[in-house]
Amino acid sequence: MTTMASDILQYENILREAGVSEKQANAHAKGTALIIENNIATKLDIKFLELKIEQVKRETRIFGSVILAGITILGLLINFHH
Repeated sequence: MTTMASDILQYENILREAGVSEKQANAHAKGTALIIENNIATKLDIKFLELKIEQVKRETRIFGSVILAGITILGLLINFHH
């Protein structure tokens, strides 16, 4: 797995090999990295969201069970009083 830093360095080297000056290649790579880091989800971001979704699913199942139990008890109480 590559890191963002090594990807950026690789990108900078590609620019330099294409004839872009070192200063311009460096500035372009840093600017691109800034855009990526601030606007694109990483694998870690996605994993965090997956874990949060699983947590919400568990909580929803628990909440649903509590509501079902409450409705069942309410139904029994209504039948008991008739």
